[in-house]
Amino acid sequence: MKRILVFLVLILVIGALVFTSCSSQPASTTSTTTSKTTTTTASSTTTASTTSVAVRTIKLSYTMPKGKSVGRGFDWFGPAFEAATNGRYKVETYPGGSLVAVRTEYDTTKSGACEMNYTSIGTYPKQFPLSMVTQVPSLGFPKDSVKMAIASNDAFWEFVRTTPEIQNELKEVTLVQPAIIAPYKLIAKSAQIKSVADFKGLKVGGTGHQMEMVVANGGAKIQQIPPDSYLNMDKGVTDAAFVTFGQVDDFKLYGVANFYLDQDFSSATGMVIMNTTFYNSMGSADQKILLDTWKKAQEVSAQGDLDDQILGRKNILAAGKSIYKPTAAEATAWASQAEPAVQAWRNDSKALGASDQILDSILAKWKTIRAKYLAIGMAP
Repeated sequence: MKRILVFLVLILVIGALVFTSCSSQPASTTSTTTSKTTTTTASSTTTASTTSVAVRTIKLSYTMPKGKSVGRGFDWFGPAFEAATNGRYKVETYPGGSLVAVRTEYDTTKSGACEMNYTSIGTYPKQFPLSMVTQVPSLGFPKDSVKMAIASNDAFWEFVRTTPEIQNELKEVTLVQPAIIAPYKLIAKSAQIKSVADFKGLKVGGTGHQMEMVVANGGAKIQQIPPDSYLNMDKGVTDAAFVTFGQVDDFKLYGVANFYLDQDFSSATGMVIMNTTFYNSMGSADQKILLDTWKKAQEVSAQGDLDDQILGRKNILAAGKSIYKPTAAEATAWASQAEPAVQAWRNDSKALGASDQILDSILAKWKTIRAKYLAIGMAP
């Protein structure tokens, strides 16, 4: 009986082993297939996820020292845009021309070597001859408040959007935000300048059409960007210079200039421009986020520009230097002397193919738009 029981147990054990073996082979195949399917699905999911959340890099270059003037808003823009797009974009900010040399901003943006740049139309007068009307002395904005700064930006926006000739000048890049800086003032090393008559015999550094006011009144114009003002004035290359009060602090010009004229000349019409191919590839939703974020960034830029002006004035006085505020009559006289600058703008534009009819239209339109937004900026 024991032998029979042992025999029966052996038969049951062998049967169980055979059944397990037969069952295990399909199970292993299924597991492998499932494993492959799962792996493939995970790979597909990863690929889809990577595609949908792939981080795109935007290199943003500007010429000011880090965080100075309107550059404060540029530094704010990066993290704000990254957050607004849930990390789909990474913004690398390069201040002080550390990525793109001055006077190459337009070309590097156009080519896509840099996705976004801050530049001014005054840097490229041959590219933006008609737009240069916004920088003619007496046709700018005082930039004495954040509200006025935003009004000046909005004025340029309207100028672009309503003027086909201005749109044509921007056809190779995409304008994402005007960022007009504070108006140029006039600083001097040896004597206070109070009227155009004081230009006689002086070498004055600067750019733009206000330089024609110097020449028309017996002075010599020296083409010069603000960062070169200290060295040139210190060495006697120039006697005076057009700079903003914010730049006085940026470049420590109170260490060499002794006299400051608080008269508004032209404002540099700055622009944040973007490579058009990159902009178009973003899609309408991200484009809207981009423009909305820049609209907020302009407020930060405006405050940074205003703070720098205040700091510049403070440091001028702290250095024992004087700031001369023209009387109402003197200010009116300065404005009346802008005609050589207007004529220079017309001559330069005509040399590049613009007709008198177009120039009359452009000048009249900008005067109308400026008056509209000047009133908005001054309103309580």
